[in-house]
Amino acid sequence: MFFRLLVTFLFACSVFCYPLPVHAKSIACDGKQLVGADLSGQDLQEVKITYCNLDQANLADAKLIKASIQHTTLNNANLHGADFTNSDTYNISFNGADLTDAIFTGSLLQRASFDGANITGADFSSTLIQPVRERLKLCDVASGVNPTTGVVTRDSLGCW
Repeated sequence: MFFRLLVTFLFACSVFCYPLPVHAKSIACDGKQLVGADLSGQDLQEVKITYCNLDQANLADAKLIKASIQHTTLNNANLHGADFTNSDTYNISFNGADLTDAIFTGSLLQRASFDGANITGADFSSTLIQPVRERLKLCDVASGVNPTTGVVTRDSLGCW
């Protein structure tokens, strides 16, 4: 009986006293809406976001480094200064979003839409934007210099 209690105690200590391994954060909306959510300044590194409606959400200065974002809308969202470095996105909409001073360095933006987005000072260095027509449309409105990286927005997009 004593041995059984000792084993139970040691097992409980191992479960509750030692930290568990950290896993990537995940936000699976599956149709739920996070319209207008305030995630400003949040550390969302390596987060996985799928099927979310984040329209009008506030993600200003959020760290979305190495994030995976799929089938998500961020229309009219505040993404001022957000860091998407090395992120992978698919079927994402930034229409009307404030992307001022955002960083997309090394990211993959597949099936991305930026209609009416403010990209002043955004850094798209080494970023693949598909379809290509989206990059060309961004060149029409690109201006400014990213205050963090010092990169000219037009140069980061490869505009002529």
